[in-house]
Amino acid sequence: MENTLGLLNDEKRLKKELIFASLFVMAYESFVSNWKENILGFFANSHGFHDGKVISSFCKPTTDSKGNMVFIPDKKAETVYRKRVYQRIKKTDGNNDTDLSMFDFMVEFGLIDKNDYKHLIDIRKIRNLYSHELVNVLFDKPPANTRELFSELIRIRKKASEFWIREVEIPTSPDEEWQFNEQGKFVDPEWVASTQDLFFDVIITNAMKENDESK
Repeated sequence: MENTLGLLNDEKRLKKELIFASLFVMAYESFVSNWKENILGFFANSHGFHDGKVISSFCKPTTDSKGNMVFIPDKKAETVYRKRVYQRIKKTDGNNDTDLSMFDFMVEFGLIDKNDYKHLIDIRKIRNLYSHELVNVLFDKPPANTRELFSELIRIRKKASEFWIREVEIPTSPDEEWQFNEQGKFVDPEWVASTQDLFFDVIITNAMKENDESK
């Protein structure tokens, strides 16, 4: 009770903890959604644009009764993709654990390593605490390694993103100007980062700066 009243009366501390909790959950959700999108795009055999965003799906060409080419859902390809990526690890209730399955696929693909995978398991536990038991965490005490795990999440995100750019995006985008020098020879960039990484870094930097200033 004393800890609860103390936090309620400490406006700066409460704000600091709420901002950090929000950042932690947002960082995890952003990481998961980003890689779901990237991996879908890698496996999908159909890509289009809608409202300025790439839409990836599984379709195959066929002809209609008039001999015109049309595209129909490719259920077989989609099933292979879902089994390969999201049906690798089961929950205790027997259902697929889609997050951990995707992380396991990322290890196989080379995006992250086994230690990163272990960190992501712990990171998800903290995310779940903040998402489902925020009040209890705030008025009790978050796990001692929460800040360290947040740093690990940022590191893993950047590591996976750099691997993806170098091993997937650069080889499949030969027309990008920054890949070649003045003589037209390919140059492997010393440093690469996705637009999302840069945008997310700005959010984190500003939010954490405000937190530090509120001490």
